[in-house]
Formats: sequence, C-alpha cells, structure tokens
Amino acid sequence: MEELQGSKARGARSLILEYSFGLKLRILVALVCFVFMAIMGWVAFRLGALQGPEGQGIKSLGIAWAVLSSLTSAAICMLLLLLVVKPIRKLADATARIAKGQYGEPLLIEGRGELGLLAQSIQLMEERVRERERQLERSRKEYQAIFESVPSYIAVVNRDFRIAEANRNFRETFGGALGDYCFHVYKNRDQKCEACLVEKSFQDGSPHRSEERGVTREGQEIPYLVYTAPVMNEWGQVDHVIEMAVDLRPLKALEQEKLQAERLAVVGETVASLAHGIKNILTGLEGGVYVTQTAMTKGDQVLLQKGWAMVERNIDRISHLVRDLLAYSRVGIMNMQPANPNEVVEEAAGLFLETASRMGIELALELDPSLGLIPMDTKAIHTCLVNLLSNALDACAEDHKKSYHKVILRTSTGPAGEVLFEVMDDGIGMDQATRQKLFHRFFSTKGTKGTGLGLMLTHKLVHEHGGSISVESKPGSGSRFCISLPAVSSALANG
Repeated sequence: MEELQGSKARGARSLILEYSFGLKLRILVALVCFVFMAIMGWVAFRLGALQGPEGQGIKSLGIAWAVLSSLTSAAICMLLLLLVVKPIRKLADATARIAKGQYGEPLLIEGRGELGLLAQSIQLMEERVRERERQLERSRKEYQAIFESVPSYIAVVNRDFRIAEANRNFRETFGGALGDYCFHVYKNRDQKCEACLVEKSFQDGSPHRSEERGVTREGQEIPYLVYTAPVMNEWGQVDHVIEMAVDLRPLKALEQEKLQAERLAVVGETVASLAHGIKNILTGLEGGVYVTQTAMTKGDQVLLQKGWAMVERNIDRISHLVRDLLAYSRVGIMNMQPANPNEVVEEAAGLFLETASRMGIELALELDPSLGLIPMDTKAIHTCLVNLLSNALDACAEDHKKSYHKVILRTSTGPAGEVLFEVMDDGIGMDQATRQKLFHRFFSTKGTKGTGLGLMLTHKLVHEHGGSISVESKPGSGSRFCISLPAVSSALANG
C-alpha cells in the first residue's frame, strides 16, 4: 500500500517538475531576450560615447534602454519567484506529504491558470489515493482475519525452507517462530524431509498433496493431510510455497467409532444368525429325540432307526457349524506349499462320488494335465472345493424338473496364467438378487438347512490366497463357480 502511495505521488511530482521545467524554460527565454536588449542598450551607449557630442542622443537612448531592460528583468524574476517557484514548491511538498500518507491539509494555490488546474488535480489525486488506501487496509484486515481464523494449519515457506508467516492455529499447535525451519517445527527434524512437498512445488510450480504425521509443541504425534501451493512473483517465479494442513485426528476418531459400530453390528448379526441356525438344529434334535423315545416306548425298530437318523443328522449339522465357525474366525497363517491342483480336486471329488451316485447325479472331472505345481494351502483349497461341490449337489437335488443332473469339476489355465477351479451344475440356479447376497454373512439359499457359513469361509480362504471367486447363474439353468488363484500366490510372495 505504501508503495502504491509512493508511486502515485512520484508520478504526480514528476508531472509538476515537467510543467515547472517548461514554464521556467519559457521565462528563461524571455529573460535572455531582455538581457540581449540590455546589451544592445549598452552597445548604443558606447557608440554614442565614441562619437562625442554628436552621439549624445544615442548615448542617452542606450542608457535608457539598458535601465529599462534591467528593470524588466528584475520584475520578471520577482514574478517568477512569486507566481511559479513558490506554487511549484507547494505542489512538490504536497506530493511528498501524500507519499508519506499525510492527508487532509488543503492545497492553497490561487488562480485559475495551469498551476491552479494542477493543484486541483493533485487534490483529487489525494482524495482517491486516500480512498484506495482505506479499501486496501480493509481488505488487508479481512485477509488477516481469515488467515488467522481458518481451522487449518497454514505456513508460508521460503526457498530456504524457513517459515515466513504462520497462522494462529499453526502457532498454537506446532509452536515455533518465524524464521524456523518448517521440517523442525512440523516434525522436530534436523534435516529436510526425504519426500518434501515444498521442494517439489518450488521445482515444478505445481500443487502437491500427502498424508503426513507431525509432532505438536507438547510432543504428541498427530496425523494431518497437507497441501502445498506455489506463490508466484510478477516475473512468474516461485517466491514462496504455502503449506495448508488439515488435522486428521477428528476423522480418524470417527473412523474408529464407525469401525467399532460395524463390529458391534457384525457381532449382533452373528449372534442372531447363529441363534437362528442353532434353533433350527435344536428343533431337528428335539424331533429326532421325540421319534426315538416314541419308538422305544412302542418297541418299533423301524421308527427307532428313523428317529436316531434324525439325531445323527442334526449332530452332524452341529459339527459342521462349529468347524466352519472356527475356520472362519481363525486368523491363521496360510501353509503355502507347492502342490498339484488336480490332486486336490480328485481328493475333494472322491468324498462325494458315492453320495452323488446315490442321488442319481453324475459327477465328472475335467482336469488339465498340463498344470504344474503352484503354491497353495491344500487343506484350505480342499475345504473350498468341498463347500462348492456340496452346494452343487444340493442345487441339483432341489431341481425336480429334470430327471438327469450333472456336476462338473474342472481345472484349467486362465488368460493371465492363473489357475482356475470351476464347479458347474445344472440345478435350480439363482436370480440376480440371490447372487448379490451369496457371500454376505450367514446368507443361505437352503433355508433352515443351511447356515451360510460355507460360502463365507470359501470367499475368505480364496482371498487369503490372493485369488478371487466369481459366480454365474440363471434360474433353471444351473450355476458356475470359478476360483482363480495366481500362479505365484501373493500370500507366499508376502512371506
């Protein structure tokens, strides 16, 4: 603002001096003319003196002309002093006063000539400069209020990585003083950060962003998200970089609260689902016990076998439920060993050959002999295949529209070299809404006969191998589940 005042005042002063120089030049020309006339009078006087009595008249005329010229020159000098020099001095003093920010003193210059018009222009300039100064001061205060009150950490850093300016929130949180190194104030470091965003902004003149951790003045470590933005000068060069940081502690606290709420919701959902599943199993057990007791009372061996089969079936359901729960909740380390995928498939299929034959379902294997050894946890993949095969057989058993059903278990190599395990059936199939819920907690397509843990566990184990599982299905057309495992497992790569 002072520079603006000074530049305007210097501009006005230069105009005054230019006008003064032109006016003085015209007066000087007039003085030269009168001096020339005085010299001519003196020459006439000398000529009259040389001619003796005959030149007395010329001599007198020369004296009169010289005196008149001298008096005229003196009068012009006085007028120059009164009408030009003093007003110009007043105008020059007025511009100097404006440059210092001293306003309100009237500029008293009489007359309506050029100097009077110039005085009026300077007076108008003073009023406008004063108004502009008020506007700039008001803007400066507004900017300072925003800069100080914004709920972020703001620091202006120069090329030496020293803090040139900082807002109140920054000072109260990190401390430090103007001139301190930013890396020392932010992180209590003695050297510049390895990945310094300020340095990057100085180099490429672009903004940057990163999540960092700093140390407060009390020594507490806090997370913050920092943005850097370059500040250009009039030549397009980066003079400073602004660092704007946002405290992430409130956000992290909200994330923890949300995570805790989700965990509690999962616990509630788990308890409710388990209670529902256990209730169904207990209902089956109670039915089996009732049939068994009735058979024992009547001595009916056929009814006794039927009741005892109901008890065994529900005990088996309890056993499967407990094993699946333990497997799903266990945070175990995968036992990754090189293994042949086809051998794992044959072993899993062997468990269901007799069951499939009894149900009238063909179980076919289509194995790719070119598959080599891949790193995997054979027990985990075996569990996944058993779950999928069991579901495939159940889907075929539920389809009463067809007299013949077939389940295919296939291995192959994917387009990116991954190993694919496919389980395909021609059972009842699923609609889109059912497919979207398949891997949700405790969702089952079997009603009271299932717990929904099988696919949950399968999804978890495949994910721990660094693989993926997908499903394709249409109502009445069967389903296709595909497990994709990388040839080099990420779990093994991560140790």
